[in-house]
Amino acid sequence: TARLVKALFSEFLLDESLPQLGRVLLVMLQLPYTRIALAEPDFLETDSHPARMLLGQLSELALSWDVAADETQIADDPVLEQFRRIVQRFYEAEHLYLIPFTDLLFAAVLCTEEQRQKNARSTEQAITSAMSASSSDQLRQSISQLLAQKTEGMSLPKAVQRLLDDAWAHVMYVNALAYGVESEMWRQDEAVVNALLASIAAPETFNNREQLISMLPSLLTALRSGMYSIELNSTLIHQLLSDLEVLHKTIIIQISDSGQLIDFSASALSQQQAPSALPFIDARIEALAAEQTAAAEVAHDEGEIAEQQAPESLDAEDILSRIGQGVWLDWHRSDHKERCQVAAHIKHAKKYILTNSGGRKIADVEEDLMAQLLASGEMMLAEPGQVFEKALESVIGGIRSTR
Repeated sequence: TARLVKALFSEFLLDESLPQLGRVLLVMLQLPYTRIALAEPDFLETDSHPARMLLGQLSELALSWDVAADETQIADDPVLEQFRRIVQRFYEAEHLYLIPFTDLLFAAVLCTEEQRQKNARSTEQAITSAMSASSSDQLRQSISQLLAQKTEGMSLPKAVQRLLDDAWAHVMYVNALAYGVESEMWRQDEAVVNALLASIAAPETFNNREQLISMLPSLLTALRSGMYSIELNSTLIHQLLSDLEVLHKTIIIQISDSGQLIDFSASALSQQQAPSALPFIDARIEALAAEQTAAAEVAHDEGEIAEQQAPESLDAEDILSRIGQGVWLDWHRSDHKERCQVAAHIKHAKKYILTNSGGRKIADVEEDLMAQLLASGEMMLAEPGQVFEKALESVIGGIRSTR
């Protein structure tokens, strides 16, 4: 296990998506995590282990700075200060049981969320600067009115209200800025709202449990995909979807297969507890999700075969069709490589707005130039985030290949 930890931190050192400062800070945790591995050899195999979750959160936090940034340039950066404090707590603890993993994880999540909100504000400013302020305000008002109209007369559960206000309204705003309110993306976002509201209808409106259960996999996939596309913190996404899951299970358990309500007034549900003793619900949802995944994989395989049979050359329109809002790119400039994100595609101006990992605008690139850069290889698609999971997957894959 100690060798696994050593290999994992070696992957961090080799990860070019991490800024040099981020690599240095992460490697400082190798010794403490080696101690953890010796005491708890299976901690990396347990997704919910606080030490593993903390390392994953810190690896994402290390992406906050520009690749070229050094310690002198960001001496007063709050993320750097928080990172240092967490590392210091590891070294100050004489015994592993004295390390407050849960507190440190909370501090890291809070710092990540604050950084995400800061980046989101910077990105929005970059997008808004390319459009009139009045159009931006009008768009926000239109989204608020749309959601108010769809939920009129409904008493929304807290989980749904929070999901709409804190997450989906922002998803709709960012996508509307990038694609417009007449776009297919806007219609898809609106359809998600409709599906969400339909899924929390009164139990008596459903003929049987299967009717509701069959709706959930596609709905949850769309919600998760949308929230990740605006760089919402993964822990917050998990919390929002977990709260929604509790609500759905509460509704499902009150539906009998005959369509008649079941009285659970004296059960755990009256205490607002999740009906965890319902394995058939979880099993059915997982089965439906597996069926959809299998269908998607078949479609993906067919698409790959078609791509292999298609001509290798792509025109500018084909190339640009693959670049949308939220896509990460590696831009190989004359003297350095820079990681950037497509903050928006302003179609009427025929240009892309690119921001760095900190959400700061770095360039406006016209469509024709973007096509040239992609075709020449000067700009390439990149895989952002998930630093820890990719590193662990690489290490485990290496171990398996040597057996």
